Amino acid sequence: MTTAAKTRFLVALLGLVFIVAACTGGLGETEPLDQADAEQQVVARANDMDWVDDPVTRKASVAPPDKELADTLPDIDEFALVVDPPRRSDQVVAEIFVSTEKSGQGTDGWMVDAAESFNRSGQKLADGRDAKVAIRKIASGTGYQFVAAGDDIPAGFSPSNHLWVQMASTYSPMSVVRDQTVANVAGIVMKDETAADLRAEYGELDTEVLIEAVIAGDVVMGYTNP
Repeated sequence: MTTAAKTRFLVALLGLVFIVAACTGGLGETEPLDQADAEQQVVARANDMDWVDDPVTRKASVAPPDKELADTLPDIDEFALVVDPPRRSDQVVAEIFVSTEKSGQGTDGWMVDAAESFNRSGQKLADGRDAKVAIRKIASGTGYQFVAAGDDIPAGFSPSNHLWVQMASTYSPMSVVRDQTVANVAGIVMKDETAADLRAEYGELDTEVLIEAVIAGDVVMGYTNP
């Protein structure tokens, strides 16, 4: 019997004993038990029960869906064009898939601000047509899936990480304009007492130790937005 099962059984048994105690005594007794005596007898009997911690695990093989990737994607129009200049014959519009943390609003929309500023600048191509930029707000992984599916491929792709570019480039040739648009430094922050506990447990605190602590279940990682 597992600990959880034993606890449930004990609670149920206590309820039964309280009912029985009101009308009869314990084993071999003729006088009714009061609540304290009934609880004591139940606990004593529960402590005599043996139990084992034997969790049941189940494994199953799940076959991938028998569909093409393009068939599983939503309509591209579900992902808004947050910058959408008019399409005219006297201008060329380059659409860019931009990850959501920089195609939103305020501090999460600096790429939107940059695109709108570019569109106002009056840039022209060699043939005299106006050069404009459209920004589609779309998560990096979803943007990658559209590229991999071969449909609705944008003129540009600005995901949250260069790994998405490397993955997408296996499906569609890409030329890297710039490895990064804004320098970004990843960091790990934790409470002082948590760091002290990890140092006490592992002797030091570095990336390797942190990975071991996560695997061991001593630490649960999360990330901020943005």
